[in-house]
Amino acid sequence: MGIDIRAFIEYRSDGVWIGYAAVSPERSRALFAAIEEAIPSRGLPHDASGEARLAYELVLNSDALRPSWMTLNELETTFERAGLTVDEFAIEWPLVVQTLNTIETKFARSARLVYWFES
Repeated sequence: MGIDIRAFIEYRSDGVWIGYAAVSPERSRALFAAIEEAIPSRGLPHDASGEARLAYELVLNSDALRPSWMTLNELETTFERAGLTVDEFAIEWPLVVQTLNTIETKFARSARLVYWFES
């Protein structure tokens, strides 16, 4: 057993956050600690996508810990503070970073990662 992170990549379209993908990036004590230190627990966004909200409500009474969200810039800064690079990870974290970057640069949309930890 350990701590996992459950996350949703979302983008903003016409003022509404749309769920793009549910992701379960691999565990990293160093990265998780850096996330907890760098990003305050902001709670589940009041305007979270329906997918993220439903998944959160399903685990709310049991295992959801420290719900929050972060931008690509905040995620990249967190990697740097932890002394990690995205290339050190298998596939999930690099895909999260690449997807957020693509949404923001190619499609000119705001993007974020909504997440919480689960035990």
